[in-house]
Amino acid sequence: MPTIDDLLFNAELMFDVGNFEAALRDFDSALAMDPRSAAARYGRARIFYALQRYDDARAELDDILKIVPGDPDVLWFIGDICTHLGQNEDAIAAYDLIAAQVPQEPSIYISRGYNYLYCGDNERALEDFNQARELAPNDIDAIFAIGCAEHNLGRHDDVIMHMDQVLAQAPQFAQAYSYRGHSLHYQNDSDRALADCRRAITLDNNLADAYVTRGIILTEIGEYKDAILDFNQAIRCGERTAYVYVMRGYNYKFLEDAERALADLATAIELDENYIDAYLTRAEVYEQIGKRTLARADRKKIAELEAAQE
Repeated sequence: MPTIDDLLFNAELMFDVGNFEAALRDFDSALAMDPRSAAARYGRARIFYALQRYDDARAELDDILKIVPGDPDVLWFIGDICTHLGQNEDAIAAYDLIAAQVPQEPSIYISRGYNYLYCGDNERALEDFNQARELAPNDIDAIFAIGCAEHNLGRHDDVIMHMDQVLAQAPQFAQAYSYRGHSLHYQNDSDRALADCRRAITLDNNLADAYVTRGIILTEIGEYKDAILDFNQAIRCGERTAYVYVMRGYNYKFLEDAERALADLATAIELDENYIDAYLTRAEVYEQIGKRTLARADRKKIAELEAAQE
């Protein structure tokens, strides 16, 4: 009869070759022999994670903490799962507990900082990213993360500076070109911004941010057809946001393609019924094609939204 160590060893072999069903059977058998086996539960959590059964993985990890309270590896795994599921406050709580145990580990502050970023707390995110860089001054992940927070805060000079530092170390970092291009655009340096967007897309043709930024620049310089192509690509890459549909609709408006413009603006309003720019652009399209009653209805909606924001 195999021992619990035999079962755990064989389960790991099965896990390594991707035979999750066999690995799970062995971990289950190990748990039947010792219900307090943290190793068996951790193995089950890894399988559930690999199978994208994130809630089951989280339940296993919570059970492990009852056996080995405060285990940093378990907490790290919980933080990763919660981040993946968008449970950012739970992720932050897990990283808080890890930081209390190993406060000199930069990656904790980077991971926690991104969760603050996802919660919209850019200042606290920036504090964590700066803490990570204090601990590891040349850490490219920390430098890039600082630039991300500054991007959200609209600090374009700082974004450019930090992305310059990232690209000095990693000249193939597509996202860094995209962020720098965005900030260069807001510094009215459209030529360099376009060059950065092109470089980002060359390195990663699925980088939605770069298509969006280039689409914005092309819109502003009146290259409406090319802008639409970029917004098409951004949507293909998963950037199905109200903003992108409004921008594409805005370009269709200038090309006097009212049908496509109205379709995009309707989609934007479905995604965000309080998006004022969508109603504003749609009102302009309605006026363009002589549907003034519908235009007035949209402008009335704008007034209601603006009053609600006061």
